[in-house]
Amino acid sequence: MEVFRTLRFRFAHPILRVIEASFFFAQTEISHLVLISATMFHFSFLVTFLVALATAADDIVVDEDFQETIIFLKKQTTFGQNVFIRGGVGNGTDCKPDEAPAKDPCAIPIAHLELELDSETPLRDLWAETDLFLTWGANETDQPSTALGTPAQWTTSNQNSDYFHDLNIYGENYWMVHFDMDCSKLPNGFFDFKGYLDGQWESDISQAQCTGNMAVTPPYTSNNHIARCGYVNVFEWGGSSCLMEELE
Repeated sequence: MEVFRTLRFRFAHPILRVIEASFFFAQTEISHLVLISATMFHFSFLVTFLVALATAADDIVVDEDFQETIIFLKKQTTFGQNVFIRGGVGNGTDCKPDEAPAKDPCAIPIAHLELELDSETPLRDLWAETDLFLTWGANETDQPSTALGTPAQWTTSNQNSDYFHDLNIYGENYWMVHFDMDCSKLPNGFFDFKGYLDGQWESDISQAQCTGNMAVTPPYTSNNHIARCGYVNVFEWGGSSCLMEELE
């Protein structure tokens, strides 16, 4: 504004007055354009923020009801095979695996945790990133089509291996699922699951009495593995054995 104020005093000739007026008109137009641009920027930012907020509302919010839970499922596989688990609320609940998780009474909210292996696990991480529920269905809406359930990762107790995990004290070929689970969805603290590999379900089992320092007899029977939310659960593919340990 100081520039235009100086020009006002110097422009005495009529033609120069026209030039002066042109300067003021240009300044006004530029001010309007700046104001419009600023308004559009703020509107665009607001829309982006609201979209992000709406998207976040669909994500799982991990609160005090979520507890760290681990499943080890022993299964010898060949290179390139990947084990998944499928499951949910047990005790005879009428599941709807073909529905969205919000409409499936068996769906349990989960949030996968990092495995912290020496080796990278890109496939497991890709599938886990958008796996927000343990269900009896296949891939969720935002999961890649190659995901066939909740992904597990091959681990070993061999400390010389890149796939050694310090919580695996059980041996070779233990597929690990590590997540926070919403235990409030489980009135009795237990949930069911089966392994899933190459399009084939794990066979029905008759689970034996569990062992371990946190072993508790489930209040119902099932032809699936019955695991306990908030603990380490160890099973064998197609086997009846069951181990429940406290997380250290």
